[in-house]
Amino acid sequence: MTILGQKTTDQDWVLEDGASAIWVSGISAPGYDDPFILVARFGESEGVLQVRASLLMKAGQPKKTNLRKGEYIFYPLPGSKSNTCPVKLLGDSVEIVYYDPFDSVILQAVKPGLTKLKVFSKWWNSSEVEFLAEYELVVK
Repeated sequence: MTILGQKTTDQDWVLEDGASAIWVSGISAPGYDDPFILVARFGESEGVLQVRASLLMKAGQPKKTNLRKGEYIFYPLPGSKSNTCPVKLLGDSVEIVYYDPFDSVILQAVKPGLTKLKVFSKWWNSSEVEFLAEYELVVK
C-alpha cells in the first residue's frame, strides 16, 4: 500500500480506507476500532499532500463510553421536519458544545465523573416527549 504524504512527527498516524492511506498530523490517533469524526485540512507543501487535523471526535453509539478530559463525542439525532430531539444531561462531567435538535449533539469531557445523556423525541403536533435512548459517559 502506498501512503500519501509524509510523517513529520512521532505523533503522526496513518488514516486508511481500503487501499488508500495518508499520514495525519496535529492530533493523536484514535483507538484502533473506534468510530470517529475527524476535522482536518488538506494541503500541499513542496509537492507533498498533507492532512493537518484540528479536532477528533468519537462517534457515539455504545450505551457506555469512556472519555478523557478534553475529548469530544458526537451523537446523531433522529430529528426530521416533523420532530425534534430534546436532550438532557444528568451530571456535570461533560458539557454540550453543539446542539441541533433536528440533527446532532456534540459533547466535550470537562472533568472526571459520570454523566448520562438522555435523548427524547418531540413531534410537532404533540406536547408530550417520547424517551428514545440513554447513554453513559465516564470521564477519566
